[in-house]
Amino acid sequence: MQVRVTCVVVEPIKFRRELKDMTVRCNEKVTFECELSVVGLIMTWLKDGQKLTIDHDRLYTDSDGSTHQLIINTVNSGDAGVYTAVCKQLSTTASLYVYSKSHIFNSFI
Repeated sequence: MQVRVTCVVVEPIKFRRELKDMTVRCNEKVTFECELSVVGLIMTWLKDGQKLTIDHDRLYTDSDGSTHQLIINTVNSGDAGVYTAVCKQLSTTASLYVYSKSHIFNSFI
């Protein structure tokens, strides 16, 4: 009698690259980027703990394999805050600071 055993090795999901804090001027474009150890997973994005509504115009997401991005075109003071990328039970967080000529905005809770 012959028995065949197939082993499947499942790589644990982890962040290869986490989000980084960003500081930008009003009206600039900002890109938050992180990379997972596994391709093809879905990322959820939060701002100040609330799920973001992606409008695909000023605020949109992109992914290429294991790299995930949140892009904000034409940043304004209301965009300042804490951004989180969530995949399954993993998350990474970074702050966005927005400044004009005379003020630095942050809306941290």
